[in-house]
Amino acid sequence: VLKDQGKWDEAITAYKQLTEKFPQAAQLEEAEFWIAVGTQQKGDNEASLPLIDAFVKKYPQTQLTPSALYSAAAAKLALGRNDEAVVTMTEIADKFPDSQPAPFTYFQRAQLAGAAAQGDEVIRLMNAFIEKYPQDDKVFFAFDSIGQTETNRGKVTEAVTAYNSFVEKYPSHPKAPEALLKVTDLQRTSAERLGRYGALTPPEQEQWRADMAKSIATGEKMVTTYPDSAELALGLRSLLTAKKLELSAELIDEAGVEKYFQDLAAAAPAGAKSKILFARAAFISEKDPARALEEMNTAYDASLVYAPSDLDLYGLALLGNNQPDQAKTVFEKIAVDYPNPAGQEPSAAPPAIQEAQAISIFGLGRVAQKQGDVAGAGALFGKLKTLYPWSPKVLEANYGIAAALRQQGKTDEALTLLTQIIRAPNASAQLRADSMLLGGFIQKEKGERDAAIDYFIKISAFYEGVPEAASTGLWEGGQLLEQQVAELQTKDPEKAKKQRAQVLRAYKELVEKFPDSEFAPKAQERLNALSAP
Repeated sequence: VLKDQGKWDEAITAYKQLTEKFPQAAQLEEAEFWIAVGTQQKGDNEASLPLIDAFVKKYPQTQLTPSALYSAAAAKLALGRNDEAVVTMTEIADKFPDSQPAPFTYFQRAQLAGAAAQGDEVIRLMNAFIEKYPQDDKVFFAFDSIGQTETNRGKVTEAVTAYNSFVEKYPSHPKAPEALLKVTDLQRTSAERLGRYGALTPPEQEQWRADMAKSIATGEKMVTTYPDSAELALGLRSLLTAKKLELSAELIDEAGVEKYFQDLAAAAPAGAKSKILFARAAFISEKDPARALEEMNTAYDASLVYAPSDLDLYGLALLGNNQPDQAKTVFEKIAVDYPNPAGQEPSAAPPAIQEAQAISIFGLGRVAQKQGDVAGAGALFGKLKTLYPWSPKVLEANYGIAAALRQQGKTDEALTLLTQIIRAPNASAQLRADSMLLGGFIQKEKGERDAAIDYFIKISAFYEGVPEAASTGLWEGGQLLEQQVAELQTKDPEKAKKQRAQVLRAYKELVEKFPDSEFAPKAQERLNALSAP
């Protein structure tokens, strides 16, 4: 009882009384075990080692022996005697392979080897574990350790082989979809690391296409093999990323991307169809939010569990279409589908649960804003910041607050929030670009033309991958620069000449980088006009 209460000194005293008064008792071995191991458990690692050694010598082959050795290894680790701890754990694995602590020794030794940058030893230990304990519930983590080790060493092919091997050997394992998700991401990343497709040599382009095709094939395998898995939505996002990369490489056009997902949905199992159409809608939303919302309305099935990011897109689209009640239902569904584990603090929940809960709270805050419930929105955003301060949604909440402050004329407060977002390392490129754009408009409204130009022009330099904000920034910056040029013509012709060159650069960059922008034709007109003799 004292042991179970963690009262180790009192428990050890009682066990010692037993050994002294009843040396022939049946409980003698267990008492001596807890005297030795209890000393280690209470934190006296140095004193525990001779006691454990004496116990193991007296009882070299009993059921308690491997557990005693495991405590000895823990004591040695705590004392920084890692090499000795590895020897002890190896002894447990070799002499007592069927004992309860034996499987754990493989992972602990692998962790130590990984910390020492001994990748080959990590892989050897994990392969040995897989061979010895093929049905252990931790077998996926052994394959995952191999995959991560190979990935960290830049051996993507070997990492892919490890994850694929797991799926082949354990196709019904709950972690099999996660393994395939890792494969599709690795294969796509392998292509991305080669560089921008148009700048590659023909052999490199061939490799790029091959890697991207493998990634797409793996994503399609997820659709057909694990249509009801939670990981499928993430796999579809990976597929969408791959198709967008093919689009940027001009290997497919926008209509082709849409058709690809339409055809994939048509051939997919029932559980996957709606999720595939949501991925298609995510692509459409970048240029046609209204049509994307129509697609999501048609595909949505409240009985399915979607990825939080899919429902986030849907809920925000409903809000944008002035449908706050429907959006509220969607954001509430996220919290229901990804609940906090019972009896667990929100901050201790698995990362995926925390992310989903953060999205839900943020969305409900946006709904409250839309409905004019300023106090309710503030309370929800405050809750978001308290529970999940790391979440990008906190920054999105700050962006929404900044936009509201702008409308209220509190421009300095708005700019303070926007600056925080722009500098935040966990803010998305989209959010940073949008924040710079909003900051530019605020500076323009304040009459701070130089500051506004600085905001607008820099968006393209930093966030070329956010075309709408970048192209808008170049156009707005170019317009303000033209105003400067007009004013400087008589005051400072030399400076006017320099500013005119900057105007031309801005418009030329807009036309070349963002030819599909609504501002591209206008920029070309200005280029023609400014270049005319």
